[in-house]
Amino acid sequence: MAILMREVLAEVNKPNVRFSIGYYKNDGSYSEKQNVVNRSKNLSDRKLMSRNGTLNCIDKDGNPFDVTIDLIMKFNGNQIIREE
Repeated sequence: MAILMREVLAEVNKPNVRFSIGYYKNDGSYSEKQNVVNRSKNLSDRKLMSRNGTLNCIDKDGNPFDVTIDLIMKFNGNQIIREE
């Protein structure tokens, strides 16, 4: 199955939503994480996320990490489709 990137961003911006992502790190290696939450708590943080292209997350162990939105390839097991 597949999901549009705008649907992914709408879903991760919902409060307390847990999700899994597959993404490329800045060094080119691929990683997948489950039980991730968006650590941006308020609307202004989420708007900043969209502008700077970075998703600020917390993994299941409570460790913060950032992902470049353009490098996210999978969301909850679904391939991401990017609209032109």
